[in-house]
Amino acid sequence: MNEEKFNPNAADADTMLILARLGERKRKLERMAEMEHRLARRTTARLYTSIVSAMAAVVLLTLVLVPLWRMQMSPLDKTGISQPTFSDYRSGNADIAEITKLMNRQDYKQALTVTKKALHTSDIALKDLYGKDVEFDDEELVYEEELERNTNSELRWAYIYLLVKLDDVKEARRQLHKYLKAKDYCQHQAEAKALLEEIN
Repeated sequence: MNEEKFNPNAADADTMLILARLGERKRKLERMAEMEHRLARRTTARLYTSIVSAMAAVVLLTLVLVPLWRMQMSPLDKTGISQPTFSDYRSGNADIAEITKLMNRQDYKQALTVTKKALHTSDIALKDLYGKDVEFDDEELVYEEELERNTNSELRWAYIYLLVKLDDVKEARRQLHKYLKAKDYCQHQAEAKALLEEIN
């Protein structure tokens, strides 16, 4: 059976119209597919640009804000030093109870005033005790001196903390050197060294 080939010259007008419409429809579909392909490429490019821009913004913020935030941090925060606490057996001391209360209320200026006064009193008490002739068997006097040295050390550490809180770095440096000299009573030696390094 012989297949008849389409002869455009022999086709009637209606067939020709249908063929033209089909060709036009095919071209339109091809154009639409191409446009969809371009649109997909543009969307991908925009998405990629958005992701890159977002990442660049995060990196920029990290590079700018983190050092700025670190600069604004207190030396106490940088070294991880928290508010000092006093030994339980000193809680009966009126000055120490007052200092603790003021620090808890974040009244650092008043706490510094009370701490300075208490530390001065303790320094005088230590000089008096050190000046006395302590006999080998005078256990009460030895115990009293030991107790005062521990109190003095705790007060000095609180004093240093408050000085740094109130940005008196110069005095804090001086007190840190004094604090670190008394090695036997320096309970916060590692923190004191880190703080001194930070504020130097």
